[in-house]
Amino acid sequence: MSDYYISTDGDNGNPGTEGSPFATFAYSFTQMATGDTLIVKDGTYTEAIRNPLSGSAPQNTIIRAENNFGVLVECLSLGSYRYALDINSKSYVQVEGIKFKTDPDRLDTDKGGTPAHITYSDHLKILRSAFYDCPNTDNRSAVRVADSSYVLFEECWAWGHGRYKFTVYESDKVIMRRCVARHDSHDSYATNPHANFTSYKSDDTVIQNCIAIDSDQDEYYLSGVYYGGFYIPINLSEDNKIMGCIGLKLAGLAGINNGGADGDQEVKDTVIWDSKGGINYQYLSGPAPTLSVDHVTCGNIWGTASDAGTVWGTGARTRNFAGGLITNSLLYDCHSFGVADDINSDYNDFFSNGKDHGGRFSEASPGANDLFLAPAMKYIVRIEDGSPLKGAADDGGDIGATIFYQYGVAGTLWGEEGYEDLTDDSLWPFPNEDEIKSDMSSFVGPPSGERGFCVDEIGLYGGSVTLTSYIWEYLGYAIPSDIYGVVTLAVVTTTLSNGTVDSPYSEELTATGGVSPYTWSVSAGSLPNGLSLSAGGTISGTSTTLGTSTFTVQVEDSLSNTDTQELVIVVDVVAARSGLAWIITYVREMVNDIDSDVWTDGQIREHIDPHRTYVRRKCLDKDPDGKIYSAGTEMLEGTYAYSTESGSSWDGDATIFRYGTGNQVAPQQSLLIIGI
Repeated sequence: MSDYYISTDGDNGNPGTEGSPFATFAYSFTQMATGDTLIVKDGTYTEAIRNPLSGSAPQNTIIRAENNFGVLVECLSLGSYRYALDINSKSYVQVEGIKFKTDPDRLDTDKGGTPAHITYSDHLKILRSAFYDCPNTDNRSAVRVADSSYVLFEECWAWGHGRYKFTVYESDKVIMRRCVARHDSHDSYATNPHANFTSYKSDDTVIQNCIAIDSDQDEYYLSGVYYGGFYIPINLSEDNKIMGCIGLKLAGLAGINNGGADGDQEVKDTVIWDSKGGINYQYLSGPAPTLSVDHVTCGNIWGTASDAGTVWGTGARTRNFAGGLITNSLLYDCHSFGVADDINSDYNDFFSNGKDHGGRFSEASPGANDLFLAPAMKYIVRIEDGSPLKGAADDGGDIGATIFYQYGVAGTLWGEEGYEDLTDDSLWPFPNEDEIKSDMSSFVGPPSGERGFCVDEIGLYGGSVTLTSYIWEYLGYAIPSDIYGVVTLAVVTTTLSNGTVDSPYSEELTATGGVSPYTWSVSAGSLPNGLSLSAGGTISGTSTTLGTSTFTVQVEDSLSNTDTQELVIVVDVVAARSGLAWIITYVREMVNDIDSDVWTDGQIREHIDPHRTYVRRKCLDKDPDGKIYSAGTEMLEGTYAYSTESGSSWDGDATIFRYGTGNQVAPQQSLLIIGI
């Protein structure tokens, strides 16, 4: 298998190497063999990626960005039924790390201009790619998969205009895994539905850890009806699964809206929150399908049920689903009903709903093990320790959704080992969330792209709002510190340098862990006179007093976590100097001040009322043996009584003290000798 390269300044006369890349996708594909890789260098390409050579099991033909998200394929002026990513009748093809864009102002009819269009193909993997600027008219989608099977979209995202963001049409065994879709606007397509994720006449569609978010812009959904985050239309779709997904802040009919499913339908570990409707499954004719809704959280379902139906304001409901069952789920603050119509309920918790059980077409009844307890929630994606719902499910788990780990082993297609497993890999922080926010916030509306998780604001945890923090902090609690790998807050500084009387002092305190910014304070004891601690953690000033000060500092992070540390500062009369000795004379004048001109330069005066203390210092070289002598006697470190007369000196080195003239009482004196 060979690697080839393409760049915006390449040449098709080149051999396609890294140093001499090709210029066009079409030519590159003619030079590649089955299973080769085309590496796309950074830049904007105005040619569609169309029909690369098929691979052959187990080797895919790969087209990948040299650097994830550094490549944009922008097709603004191609004819009808032309797409930025166009794969037709191909097998075993993989696309990685590329963004695809078309022209939102295209006016040609039907599906022309879709950023990604896959038809009659199988065994495809589209990884870490983005799709946007779909035309805002007619039957357009950011991503459309039709008449295909064994297709995987993993860690992709779509936003902007168009009827759907991700559409699976008349296909089977398609997986959408860890994808994000925001529905911004849709201009016209008669009265037809539009949504974020759609499985349309498709069987065995699996949607794992996908997020439909901030799709609450009713005034820009100008035709048809926004049916919600996850939509399975009235045309029959068998055996679809929604696992570990989130629908947040949705204005459509319901977070999950199934208008005509067949076979076995499953919703598991999924959250619908702040939505007009919760989960709606119905079947209008023929044998009734089965439905399992398990470990789901539906909350703040704010619509109002009407005579026409019970979808709005209801947490979960079914119609004509004889086998419809909801278990181990939380129905919280649903404006109309917790559960409604013919869905069966057991081991669920109901709290603060308009009515816990009800309906219009039939009346849902309480299950034998249903609860009616305050859930004590902090986060919409899990149940907290101490909640009465912790461990209360019939399987020993928590009542409500737990969305913490990834569903599906990365890269697996439908039916491959681990494709439906709940793995040990954390879902948070959500993959590529910085790139997703950057892309979606740049949307040129209306509506504004800078809304919801795309706002330029600081989250409760102290950092910028992200997709992860927006979801976790939706109920007003700061995200747990371990989500972003934040370690426990701790003061790092344990010792401080000594200070010197009348000399400037500055020392920075440091901490680790928690979430910055930090705020510092003194929580016990006091700093030396003249020193202070700033909120930013700097001890500074000029100390005026000798001595040892013991005190405790406290650091507080942006989440109000705190840590403390006891510290000590010793203030000496002089700073240590190697090879020298300091001789300090202390004089306490009991009656009158000594004239200021008595003292030579370098004096230190320290006022202690009601008396005045004068301190004069002198630095002397030690004798060669490292000792200090006075009249042949070694002077050890310590304090000595000392009397002097005018003109006297100590050891001939310098005048230590000279009396002035005037009416004075003889002072008390002492020498402090510090040998260094």
